[in-house]
Amino acid sequence: MHKCSVQSASHLILPLNGECGLKTNTKFAPYLYFVKLLNMITRIVKMSFFPEHVEEFKKLFDEYKSDIASSEGCLSLRLLQQKNTSVFFTYSEWIAESYLEQYRASDLFALVWSKTKILFNDRPEAWTNEQLFKHEVVI
Repeated sequence: MHKCSVQSASHLILPLNGECGLKTNTKFAPYLYFVKLLNMITRIVKMSFFPEHVEEFKKLFDEYKSDIASSEGCLSLRLLQQKNTSVFFTYSEWIAESYLEQYRASDLFALVWSKTKILFNDRPEAWTNEQLFKHEVVI
């Protein structure tokens, strides 16, 4: 059985011991080999809340963030807040759009979305994006 794992939004970690059938001699990654995921997508959702509901939303997100991030195919999940406003963005990266759609059809999504949307003061906006370039420093 191969022991390959997701490392980041655009790469897999593959051991160099041949378990995944790949080897490299690079001096920068003596134990890992990175393979780009070709269908990786990024989902950005903009949500605007009534100011009096901001803390409630933050608590709600905190309650479910681990479950969302653990959804099959989810590589990363971030919550961003526009400075000095009640506007938030979720930024999530997925192995492929099919995994995002699977999450959006899940009971978890239905539960979280039903609790979130009643706090909005404007219609949410969402974008599904293909990654064309990413610079990432791995330390």
